Amino acid sequence: MALLLPVLTLFPVQQASLNREMIRDLQNLRNEMLVVHEFNRILVVEIAELANPDRISRIAEKVLSMKKAEEEDLALVRHSEE
Repeated sequence: MALLLPVLTLFPVQQASLNREMIRDLQNLRNEMLVVHEFNRILVVEIAELANPDRISRIAEKVLSMKKAEEEDLALVRHSEE
């Protein structure tokens, strides 16, 4: 009994230490998740801006000197699976 009593008193101390460590790890994960979430939000905004058809059209016209096709330049092409 004399040996069992010190062991039983150390068990709650060890558990409390493990709990504090786990709480610290959880808080670190939450903080990392918030950083990643904010980064993803910024990326979504950037993707929307980069994929904007008006922006692409402006770049095509100004940087690449492209022009929009006229109606008579368009042709309908049908593909047959036969």
